[in-house]
Amino acid sequence: MKVLKNLLLIAFVLFASFICSAQMIGNYPIQTKLDSVNYRLDYTRYCMLKFQKQYYAGVTAQVFGLGFGGAMAYFSMSKNNKSLGLYGAAGGGLLALIGTIIQINSHRWFRSAAFGPINYGVGMSLKF
Repeated sequence: MKVLKNLLLIAFVLFASFICSAQMIGNYPIQTKLDSVNYRLDYTRYCMLKFQKQYYAGVTAQVFGLGFGGAMAYFSMSKNNKSLGLYGAAGGGLLALIGTIIQINSHRWFRSAAFGPINYGVGMSLKF
């Protein structure tokens, strides 16, 4: 009789531990979803960082291009050399155009990050 009680007790403990482990396995998809959301947020943060770097590189190129073109135009007027001003303004304008292209191209990181407008552009949201 005592042996039967011990066997039943052992069977009950094994069954209870199986039930507890099954509940832990049941929580596994929730943890997987949380890991997926954390990964997505990290990737979105990475994309926003890349966007910011590329955007400000474009702004910097625009500022230097316009400054270079303006300075060359000013120096050409003071030295009475029109070709210097023409080439300087063309070079500065080209640099500003390249900066604008870089700046516009930086918005591709929004698409990679699945970051987009909602409510007719009033807000922003993450798309999963």
